[in-house]
Amino acid sequence: MRALMLCLAFLLSLGLAVPSFAEPSNDAAALAGPWRGVWTGAGQPQSIYQGEMSLTLGADNRVQGQIHWMLVQAPTPDLQAKIGARGVEYVEGVFDPVTRSLALEGVRLDDPSQILGVDVYRLVIADNNAVIVGITRDGDTWNGRLEMSR
Repeated sequence: MRALMLCLAFLLSLGLAVPSFAEPSNDAAALAGPWRGVWTGAGQPQSIYQGEMSLTLGADNRVQGQIHWMLVQAPTPDLQAKIGARGVEYVEGVFDPVTRSLALEGVRLDDPSQILGVDVYRLVIADNNAVIVGITRDGDTWNGRLEMSR
């Protein structure tokens, strides 16, 4: 299932249409959180952050929100010293209720410990509105992965 969701997210990032078997909905309930999960970066050893995301659906399916991050694993000694540090990434984007895709972009940070960078997200919401998965730009690798549920 995980591999299927990552494939769907990848196809969406390429701008390809992916069929939805759910009734199209622009209901804010599809996005309401909180969503909790993990972001995993590329590379070895990997960076891992736990996150809690809240999103609000506005006019024309525009989305605003924030992700509260906590660093739990880091690849470099300077970041390893900051494990447990927290920060907030503010995001904006668009929800497509037909494909259930969510395109988000980090627009600013509240990051006193300097553990974060803004990212770009290409996500898919499961038909049951309980899972969000997808890929992130993670620099320019597109190897970051986000998996959240509620």
